[in-house]
Amino acid sequence: MWDRLRYLRYLVTPKRLALILGGLAVVIALIVVVAVMTRKDEQPVVDKVVNRISSEEIEENIKYFAKEPHPAGEQRNLDLGAEVKKRWESYGFDEVFNNDYEVLLSLPTEESNLAEGGYHARGEELAKIAPKIPVIPIPYNDVKGIHQLIDVSTPETPEGWGDYRIGPSNAAIELNVKNNDTLARCRNIIGVINGKVEPDRYVLIGVHRDAWIHGAVDPVSGMSTILEISRALADDLKKGWRPRRTIIFASWDAEEPGIMGSFEFVEDFMVNLKHKAVAYINMDSAAGGIQMLKMKSTPNMISLLYKAASETESPKLPYKNMYDFWIGTEKEYNDKDYELPLVQLIGSGSDYTAFLQEVGVSCVDFAYKSNYGTYPTYHTQYDTYEWLSTFGDQNFTYHKYLGDFAARTLLSLADDEILPLSAVDYASKIKELTTSLIEDNKSEIDDLNLDMSGMSTLTEEFVTAAKEFHEHVSTYSKDDDESGLALRNINDKLMLMDRQFIHEQGLPDRPSFRHLIFAPSSTNTYAGSAFPGIGDEMKQAQGDPKATQKQIGLITAKLEAVTRSISDEVSFN
Repeated sequence: MWDRLRYLRYLVTPKRLALILGGLAVVIALIVVVAVMTRKDEQPVVDKVVNRISSEEIEENIKYFAKEPHPAGEQRNLDLGAEVKKRWESYGFDEVFNNDYEVLLSLPTEESNLAEGGYHARGEELAKIAPKIPVIPIPYNDVKGIHQLIDVSTPETPEGWGDYRIGPSNAAIELNVKNNDTLARCRNIIGVINGKVEPDRYVLIGVHRDAWIHGAVDPVSGMSTILEISRALADDLKKGWRPRRTIIFASWDAEEPGIMGSFEFVEDFMVNLKHKAVAYINMDSAAGGIQMLKMKSTPNMISLLYKAASETESPKLPYKNMYDFWIGTEKEYNDKDYELPLVQLIGSGSDYTAFLQEVGVSCVDFAYKSNYGTYPTYHTQYDTYEWLSTFGDQNFTYHKYLGDFAARTLLSLADDEILPLSAVDYASKIKELTTSLIEDNKSEIDDLNLDMSGMSTLTEEFVTAAKEFHEHVSTYSKDDDESGLALRNINDKLMLMDRQFIHEQGLPDRPSFRHLIFAPSSTNTYAGSAFPGIGDEMKQAQGDPKATQKQIGLITAKLEAVTRSISDEVSFN
């Protein structure tokens, strides 16, 4: 052994050793340079996903899913759910599962051929909730017969009602309703992509699957686009990429008869969602029109939407990006000169309702709109692929760019270190709405002797606290946060903001609607309204201000709570 060591001593001379070490250094340097260059040149996941989203794939999805009628409770709708499940499994999702419920559907008999409706409840509740007075849509040919019974001397028809007569009339009409109340299976499909850093934080994206008939626009245009976003993630998922936070895709069932599938899911997983849900993205009737964007969201997502839109290509020239398209088309078609793109208050009528109203999860709804109102085939047998491809988005590029926009929003929520939610936008919107409430209802406030001072003061304090909070967030450094708890604290405050406005007893006479700042209007459930409890009680006050003042007090208390939550102010006084 010693002889071998002496031999090596002569073999490895200082000169040779220097050459060997020099060579190793060069090799290591080359490896480092290649690694850095590879990392630098590697395209961000969001850009890869957007580049993969294909208008052709979306078109094929719409052809397939809108080919046959698939209302809730029918086998075809369950079969389409199985197809969604198969695709998500093939894309490399970490978990895909059925989420089943039994719901009571009011289905037409063969001879009645009328629209269906439904109710969601359990056990003995089922017998209590069926309406005592049935309300059934009827076709225009039947309406014409009823019109002939109405005296032509009745009051003049309001403008915009065409040939309709509104009565009153002394004629008696017998209405026979032949529907079957049937328990049917409702099946949500849930697909999960686990987060690698914060797996206990959920970003949800979903759309309902059931349609009244073919549903090419409602809901298949949205469903096909979300399916394409999920397909575009597949390559990266199979290579091992995972987002920072967990992404949950959902294909909801039984939305048309009563927003049942998503409500059942939210009620069953309410505790988890309260503590872990970051935001919910919805895309229902994505392309009922293609002239303009129709965006609805909670205010804390507005800046995120503006940023994502500015990074998304425009579907139409001369607009250079989706942000320009968004604001420019309002001028083009509506002659509206908005300083910033229009984001509507979020109401009801789709699957975001349960997330915002039951739990207080921040929500956004993606869609285009037309310049002539609701698209003419809405909820009819003519809502087909043929109509959509002929009179709607003929080459499906508008679908593709809405998918790009939604994908950028989704991945920002799922992957950004600091959540892209804005307390300043929320506080500023509440201040704007409070000012409008006072100015627009001055006479009612004076007549009822309502005290708005506390609410106004807390609104100003919320604005100030929100600005200070984001100034603090801008100084965050990972180097000073070895445990990650400071980052977690920042993100939790942003995530839980809408939870602060939930009132467990709900709005007056509307216990399912619990958000005190935003809820559907009591006269139009599709439209959003601000401070709905105050508005409803003010209309019904009839000289008694106590109920209205109570709603003002509830909102004031919630504003104080949200201000303290972002101020780290601890007080038990």
